[in-house]
Amino acid sequence: MSAQARVVPPCLFLERGVRYYYEAWDALASETGGDKVEENPASGEVWQYMGSWKLYPDAPCPARWVHQFRHRDHPRTGSRLVRNLPVSEGFRLWADRELLARR
Repeated sequence: MSAQARVVPPCLFLERGVRYYYEAWDALASETGGDKVEENPASGEVWQYMGSWKLYPDAPCPARWVHQFRHRDHPRTGSRLVRNLPVSEGFRLWADRELLARR
């Protein structure tokens, strides 16, 4: 592969008002003990939704969707964290239909 090209997995960016947007944030809250923000008081950094990605691991594993969040300066670790959280079956079915509709 050339240095000018890279493969990017399919991605959807959920907007407020879409049911699965709130579901993704609720999944984050369940990972963080209920805090969807975890603001770092020194930097003001908080969790950010980075998109929902369809990941393709090495065969024979099937592809899987994840909701991705990042925190650039987590208050407990003082470092960057990325969380790839599992999606619901409802989201997986909806997202696969969305991708097909865009082809």
